[in-house]
Amino acid sequence: MTGMTRDGVFWVENGGGAVPGANLRFTQSYSQSLADVIAVGDPCPLLKAQYGQDFRARPAIGDSKVRFTS
Repeated sequence: MTGMTRDGVFWVENGGGAVPGANLRFTQSYSQSLADVIAVGDPCPLLKAQYGQDFRARPAIGDSKVRFTS
């Protein structure tokens, strides 16, 4: 998978002291990313779409080895 972080990248150490970060590009395989998950956020509710099908936002995940490419 490949993608960009957007509007929510923070550097956190020892559970506090969040510092905003810049948007970054990442590239890695789904299987490797899932293998490195160390935390999963709360479930997200069903969201009503204005047009088309309803959808669910996905919970935040903590990945111990994200590989940023730029």
